[in-house]
Amino acid sequence: MTVLFEVTATKIGELVSEFAEQNFLILFDESAPKELHDVSVLHTDRKNTGEITLADVLVIDGQSFQISFVGNTVNKTMQELGHATIKFNSGRGDLPGTICVEEKPVPDIHIGSKIQIIRHN
Repeated sequence: MTVLFEVTATKIGELVSEFAEQNFLILFDESAPKELHDVSVLHTDRKNTGEITLADVLVIDGQSFQISFVGNTVNKTMQELGHATIKFNSGRGDLPGTICVEEKPVPDIHIGSKIQIIRHN
């Protein structure tokens, strides 16, 4: 198993639970502009070690979600800002910064949650 991306949630924006009810999460590292803090899961200690592909799996606190779509700017924004919008819809994204994963309930994210993208070798 290779860990391609790994972060720890440090702040949960006030609107994150509402977005989770709509089946998506927004990730940003702590350098995100203040106006994005209310809508984002902020994180630190980012580890990026490779390009995210459809072969990979999102893991949130041990819960796995197969990736079904990787927007064409995801790898760049993940490297630069720790940013992606994750949609839990088993489909294709409509924005270049979107990662879609299989449709399952969005996990309850809290401070200290570990978010990873892994590849099974």
